[in-house]
Amino acid sequence: MNFKNILYSYYDIFFCSLFLLFLFFLPVKVDIYNFVCIAYLTFLVFKNEFSFKYIYRDEFVVFIFLFWAVAIISSAYNSFSVNKSFDVLTAIFPYLLGRYLESKNIEKYLYCYVVIVLLTVIVCYFYRYDSLRMVNVAFLFFKNISRSSLFLSIGVLVSLFFCFRVKKKFFKIFYIVTILFLFYLVFILQELTPLVSLLGCSGLFLIKKKFKIYVVISIVVLFLLSIYFTHNKLKRLSDNPLSHITVNHRYNLWLAAFNMFKENPIIGHGYKSFKEKYRNYLDKRNRHYDSSVESAGYQDAHNISLQLLAETGILGFLTITFMFIYAFYLGMWKYSYDDFSFLIALIILLIYLNMQLHVHLDVNSVRGGMFLFLGLFKARIEYLKDGY
Repeated sequence: MNFKNILYSYYDIFFCSLFLLFLFFLPVKVDIYNFVCIAYLTFLVFKNEFSFKYIYRDEFVVFIFLFWAVAIISSAYNSFSVNKSFDVLTAIFPYLLGRYLESKNIEKYLYCYVVIVLLTVIVCYFYRYDSLRMVNVAFLFFKNISRSSLFLSIGVLVSLFFCFRVKKKFFKIFYIVTILFLFYLVFILQELTPLVSLLGCSGLFLIKKKFKIYVVISIVVLFLLSIYFTHNKLKRLSDNPLSHITVNHRYNLWLAAFNMFKENPIIGHGYKSFKEKYRNYLDKRNRHYDSSVESAGYQDAHNISLQLLAETGILGFLTITFMFIYAFYLGMWKYSYDDFSFLIALIILLIYLNMQLHVHLDVNSVRGGMFLFLGLFKARIEYLKDGY
């Protein structure tokens, strides 16, 4: 079998891997990885395996278009640039990629994620930095610590899943080593949100798998100790939390976002308006106000809920929140008997929890990754509905 035949036989794995490679290795503002999605959908059209007439029946596509409509209305009402709201629609490309990948190969796509995360770590470690200090992986994935921690945490969760799934001793050892290695990287980045989120999601996974309680307790103790020993942050947060610049800035940003919401509670101030308007809504009378928050030029409020309320009001907030709740209901309740559906629901939960303190939907890499998993999740649900 020549390379062309192999590529044609495993085209779905090829496109998924290419998407992840572009997502991790191309830190650009333009969503280049979306061209992979378009190429895949075009390929399916020529194979007569995809038709656009069925898209409107997909509830998650409906959520995307509803939010886009709210974003347009909000921006137009506030005389804010409507063009920026088209960024919302780019979420549909990674979603459709995940949705129309072969669901029977979902295990292979998750393998690809773990392998490409490890590859990214190796390349960035040896090629970019040539240093023995492993803390340099803080600049993986678009040179951003919070996003690095998020993607690495997903790698830990997927590896934990496979560790208990595989039977062969070699692969079990491989995943145990991968868990320890990736967790070590998350640990040295000293990002508390991914650690706590990973703790919760791992605990839910172990409880769902009915592992003995002492296993769950051991994992909880391990993660709590890891959080405790991220002393550089904890020491600075212990006495006066709001004296720490990161916490202080978040506090002030949240106040600004809430003030924006109070002014326009129904439709907000316009999609992506927070970056340009938050300085006008900072509460300079509060005793924890720090003028450096104005010059920092923040892109978002570092909280998805407050960001949505500020920019798109109650309508936008409810649309996205219901989308997440619906996914959690399907994966963690209705179809929780299926291990893959439960795992992907946990991955989406991990991303959602991180969005409460860090990245937001308008961050290209996070949006692309999250909607890819959401598409895989929907594909798996449809696969189960068909009786497989």
